[in-house]
Amino acid sequence: RAVLVIGLGSGMTAAAAAMHAVDRVDVIEIEPGVVEATRFFAHANSDVLKNPRVRMMIADARNFLLTTAERYDVIISEPSNPWISGVATLFTREFFALARQRLRPGGLMVQWVHSYSLLPADFQMIVKTFRTAFPATSIWQPGSGDFLLVGRTGPLPIDLDLIKARYETSPAVRNDLARIGV
Repeated sequence: RAVLVIGLGSGMTAAAAAMHAVDRVDVIEIEPGVVEATRFFAHANSDVLKNPRVRMMIADARNFLLTTAERYDVIISEPSNPWISGVATLFTREFFALARQRLRPGGLMVQWVHSYSLLPADFQMIVKTFRTAFPATSIWQPGSGDFLLVGRTGPLPIDLDLIKARYETSPAVRNDLARIGV
């Protein structure tokens, strides 16, 4: 029912989350200029910031998670390259543990990792670090060079039949995924 998106970017992930029957999508972005620039992508992101279920907040994601009492069913974290100053703190054991604490029982965390300009050993380190908080992790590759680490709070198996059913019954989701070749 409640989704947190860390990093607005072009707004595509927030828009994708808002396609689902969720009550609320909270978006955290540290840079006000990114929020301003998102309007240039309104044609592609369904003008997501005007969606009444989307709540945009300018904040540091780590500090937000430290201070909020909110709990989420899904947390999607997509900061830019982990080697950029300040961003690395969003790829630490402490950050992933903090995110897990903010998930409701049965919740999941999605961590976007792009592998271009990332050494295999660094990619392995990110996966191992993520798994310290989410031992039940699966890795998905939606496109060339992009990976999604999907961590669950419990060791529940992935229900592929449910994923298929949701895909088949939601034209909006199906069309959105078709844009990236899924």
